[in-house]
This record gives sequence, C-alpha cells and structure tokens, in this order.
Amino acid sequence: MEQKVTPQNIRGLGNVCDNFSENDFIKINADTTLQPNVNVNNTSLRCFRVQMKGTDLTIITSGNNSLRYGVASTFGVTVKTAYNNTPVSGLIVGLYLNDKLVASSSGTTSTGYTTITYTPNTFGNVTLEFKVLPQGNYSMVKTTRNVSISIGTIITVYSPYVPAPSNGQFSGFAVWVTAEDGTIIDTTVSMSNGTSLDTQTTSALELLTVLDSVPVGTNITYSYAGEGFYESSTTTKKAGIDGSYLTTKPPALPSASGGK
Repeated sequence: MEQKVTPQNIRGLGNVCDNFSENDFIKINADTTLQPNVNVNNTSLRCFRVQMKGTDLTIITSGNNSLRYGVASTFGVTVKTAYNNTPVSGLIVGLYLNDKLVASSSGTTSTGYTTITYTPNTFGNVTLEFKVLPQGNYSMVKTTRNVSISIGTIITVYSPYVPAPSNGQFSGFAVWVTAEDGTIIDTTVSMSNGTSLDTQTTSALELLTVLDSVPVGTNITYSYAGEGFYESSTTTKKAGIDGSYLTTKPPALPSASGGK
C-alpha cells in the first residue's frame, strides 16, 4: 500500500543558523524564512523556519521613491499567482529594512491589492524589501525598492549684538543648522537683509560681524542651501532683540556630527 506524505514544516538538520541569512540557502521545493531569535545557553541565535514550497506568487509595488524623514508614505502592493496571474486575497505583506519588519499591510483584497504605510526614521539611500511570508498554500515572495529619504533642517540663531571692542561694529552672532534627527551639520549659512552680509561655518563657535549700519531690530534672514539628503531652510530674526546684548556671549555650539 502506498501512502503519500505532504509535511508542511521540515526541520532537517536544524534551523538555528546564526551566521546565515535567508539568501544563503539553496532551496529545493522549500521556503526558508527568518524567525525571531532563540535563546540557547543564554545566547541569542538567529533561527529560520523551513517549510514546503507552496504555489509561486508574484508581487508588484507602486509608490514614490523619494521619501521624507518622519513623514508617512504609502506604497501599493499587488500579489498574484505566478502561473496564471490570478489575484490572491487575504495575504499579509511585510515591509522590511535591514531584515527588520518596519510596517505591514492588511490582507490583500479580491484583486490582490493592499497598501503599506511607512514612516522613515532614517535618511539617505536605502533598500526597502516587500515580502509575503509563506501563508496557507502559497510560497514566499519578495521584491525590493530603492528609495531616497531626505531630512529637514532647522536654523538656530543667537544674536546678542555685542559691540566690538575697537572698530565700532556689532558682533556676536552665533548660527548653526540642526537636522530633524538632532544631527548638527557642519556647513555654512548665509545672512542677508537684502544683500549678503556674511557666512558662518557651524562646526565651531565663531562670532560673525555685522556692520553698525544694521540697527537693532533689523530683520535678517539666515539661509541654508541644503546639500546631499539635507533639505534647505531659512529663518528670520530681528537683530539684537534678545535683551542680553552688551552683557553676554553666544552659547557654545554642540559638536558637529553631520557632513557637507
């Protein structure tokens, strides 16, 4: 008598493989998916799930490739069978960054469509991975999307308007640029009240000099042009309205931790 056996999960020679990733396995009619770490003798180790391969799927994504730090973006995802392009409903799609799940969808509709909303907490060029883990009788499928994430900046100005000792000019402006994640950017800003006055590197405290023809209360605009993944920004401050001029010095700046 012949009996057909169709196991859903196979452990094989062991599924604790701390030095491997999903892409390191040669899969023969099987799916290998990363699981939460397991504790062995008080050591946290990487663990995989080995499962019989189900029906092959395809996954197609849509959405913007230019994202912004801290701002939610929504991607569309469509899942269908590979052999006859039939939409598959009820499947959950996960969004991964550096092998970590950062967002997930609700189940796909009758058209195989769902959405994933992702709010970046990093910036730069990153690769997002959209993945359907083995579900029901369906195999794992994944695809990647390269995106660029920019980050906003904030200009901080301290202007005590201290008279310079000998030349009759006013000095004492301290200006720096901070990214939205708290990074201090080593860069330059422009000061202007209609014409260019000066620039200031923000990696160290230096006193900018403003001509004494600029009276207290004058609006001066400070501009950062933006570079790389850092966005441009401007702010306007009235010269010498701190109430602390003649008596105090600008505060020490934090150490710069961002690049030009």
